[in-house]
Amino acid sequence: MPTWIESLRMQHEIDMKQYERAHQNVRNQYLHCVLIPIEYGTFILLVSFVLQSAHLRRFPPIFLHHLWYAVHGTIAVLTWVIEPFTWAASAAALYSVVVGVASVVFANDKMKNRRKACVAVLWILSWTIQIGVGHMWLEGNQPNLMTDSISWLSMTQSVLMAWKTCS
Repeated sequence: MPTWIESLRMQHEIDMKQYERAHQNVRNQYLHCVLIPIEYGTFILLVSFVLQSAHLRRFPPIFLHHLWYAVHGTIAVLTWVIEPFTWAASAAALYSVVVGVASVVFANDKMKNRRKACVAVLWILSWTIQIGVGHMWLEGNQPNLMTDSISWLSMTQSVLMAWKTCS
């Protein structure tokens, strides 16, 4: 019976093979290396905007901040457990922590709506370019989200998977 760490590593290997099958074109791989961190970071910022909205003001802000730190700390730890001592895992784990901190710092109510709109536009553009240019034009296939089942682990480790294929 595998331990939980071995189970995580096995699921990561399955997800990684699936990711590599869908990203054969070198130009698409590099496109994803740049755009997946943007997609991930802007998504976290968008969720943070929602959490900081008027609908959730009944929760103390410090609770939401600790929650975000816990989520991104957990993703960072999982990344290092899955791939200990590799540059891609270290960079992806650090990126997750930085995005978590940025989501707390930049998502306050004083942020101008224009900046929030820019984050939303960046998120939409990152998806559009990855799907339209990367998959449809360069690869000639559909993204994994549309063809295969995606695990929760692959969603939290997307930056790691993209950076591993570029190394």
